Amino acid sequence: EREPTRHLPSPWLSQSAYEKTPAARDKADPCKDADQALDEARWKRWEGFPSDEILKSEIEKYHLRVEVWSKESPAQVAVAFGGTVFDNRNDWRANLRWLIPKHDDQYTLVVARLGPAFVQEFKRRLAQREWGGANPSIVATGHSLGGGLAQQFAYALPLDGDVPRVSEVYAFHPSPVTGYFSVEEYIREENAKGLLIERIYERGEILALLRSLQSVFFKPSEANPVITGYRYSVVHKADPIKDHSLGKFACALAEKLGMNGLREAKGE
Repeated sequence: EREPTRHLPSPWLSQSAYEKTPAARDKADPCKDADQALDEARWKRWEGFPSDEILKSEIEKYHLRVEVWSKESPAQVAVAFGGTVFDNRNDWRANLRWLIPKHDDQYTLVVARLGPAFVQEFKRRLAQREWGGANPSIVATGHSLGGGLAQQFAYALPLDGDVPRVSEVYAFHPSPVTGYFSVEEYIREENAKGLLIERIYERGEILALLRSLQSVFFKPSEANPVITGYRYSVVHKADPIKDHSLGKFACALAEKLGMNGLREAKGE
């Protein structure tokens, strides 16, 4: 039961980021409001981040949905990325970046602008003793497209002695695209040291087959980073598209946590 308990907060973080735009919010159907669930767990959003108006306009332009949340005990920061909105062209340009000649997209923005802005804001909050005397850990999470972006954020975080590397990534129903080769080699290799990436998915969801095919040619790393797959069977819809829904998955996982018979298999 350890994995379900550890995995549960992250879907709500990802769901909150996903609902940042009206089109996504209208299509979301979780059993519980994501922000309410996070508030009950004592997470607090970094309001006003980023403060840079130019970066804000770029985030809107590329349809990047990202939120940062903090928790005092245990001291932790979570960077959460929203997933694909089906009818948004910028989301699909990011999803299909392997097939499109060089272009700027959400992955480009994470490397060039979001990472540096996060480092600056983290250091400001650390100087103000937001976590008392504790040094918070940093995790990244996301769903679908957001799962790929969360992995890239971990690889791309600018190296700074005052800012810890991302320790864990929780990627739900993640895209097989991670933007790994869009990060300078020395940065991604340093950030990959000790990094744990958990790719968490509902059995039969639509991207599972793509990730399986990818793993035939690119076996998941066993060290630096350690990449592990966790397959759940909690939604029981037998519909690859509906089973991809993060809201339904988070609700089903939360419901099953209090019951016997949670069926969970480790390994992709």
